[in-house]
Amino acid sequence: MRYNPDIQDHNNLQGVKTGMSFRRYVFPLAGAALACASVLLTGCGGSSADAAAGKTPISVTSSPQDAATKTSIPDGAPQIDQKNLTFMPNKLTVKVGDTVYFLNSDSVIHTIDVSGKNISGNMKPGQVVTWQFPKAGQYKISCDYHPAMNATITVQ
Repeated sequence: MRYNPDIQDHNNLQGVKTGMSFRRYVFPLAGAALACASVLLTGCGGSSADAAAGKTPISVTSSPQDAATKTSIPDGAPQIDQKNLTFMPNKLTVKVGDTVYFLNSDSVIHTIDVSGKNISGNMKPGQVVTWQFPKAGQYKISCDYHPAMNATITVQ
């Protein structure tokens, strides 16, 4: 049987002519699905309005080599590591103005939320984020992607 462009095969994709390449329709759909997925998986971060409003700025080390050698984390500095989908330690006490270092040692993306405010954006494995706590109090630390991850930082 020869291909006739005037005949539609209603058992196939509607509007697809018999004999037309299935790949011609599947690959564009797959590409569109991947594009949508990448947009949906993009996380949110802090804004420049926070800096203008006097909020404490963050510092992000995006190089896995820096995190691996920990050159950006001084010995003895207060830090919380994200490892095995937990914050370690899950309780930390620091002084007002101290810089706390947050390290992502996991193989997945995390965020750092301080009392409900995302301060890190998406943290890739190996990244380090710092935060200075401007006043005394208790701060709840969490991750947008993993609600079971929780820690508390007490600032004296």
